[in-house]
Amino acid sequence: MRYGLTFLVLSASLAALAFLAGGAALALLWPALSFGLVGAAYLARRPALLGKQPDGTQAAWALVLLGPYFLLTWAVWRAERALGRADCANEVAPGLWVGRRPLAHELPAGVRLVVDMTAEFPAAAAVRRHPGYVCVPTLDGTGPEVERLRELLARLRGVDGVYLHCASGRGRSATLATALLLERELAADVDAMEARIRQRRPGIRLNAAQRELLRQARSGPGT
Repeated sequence: MRYGLTFLVLSASLAALAFLAGGAALALLWPALSFGLVGAAYLARRPALLGKQPDGTQAAWALVLLGPYFLLTWAVWRAERALGRADCANEVAPGLWVGRRPLAHELPAGVRLVVDMTAEFPAAAAVRRHPGYVCVPTLDGTGPEVERLRELLARLRGVDGVYLHCASGRGRSATLATALLLERELAADVDAMEARIRQRRPGIRLNAAQRELLRQARSGPGT
């Protein structure tokens, strides 16, 4: 909700400025449209509106309509990559890594499955070609729907050599890692498991919605 409202306010502000100033300022209508669509995607909880394809590419229509949003997220990711001190990824349990969006040479040795949870970035071309690449577009600050999460857990169960990533490796990927490790009964509850993972990857932080998703997944069938 917070992300959706933020983008809608930004969209409305840019549109108002464009119409008030007129002339060249009308170019601001493009980013206004872009941020408005992103805000709608968050409020509707529909990552598909960002155009991420099953093969990890971004749809052409999305690149056009959402260009300013993608440029913003790309710039933030590049700045964090250049200035941040966090590791690209950390092994939070044997054979399970949590990390940021990687380039091909950053994948740890022994990775058999790469789970891409970003909706706002295309996967690097070499990463998309990895035989174990799996695309699970998820909006920032959220997690997959409960049934999709259970499907992922079933697919990952027993697999060794898994790299889970979102943009920065702090929220979405940590949510999935927490769910997977809770299945292995390595901690009593969500909070304890989050704390355990944070020891291996400092900086991860699940929000209330992500914790609630994990509790729903644990209380449902097959858990």
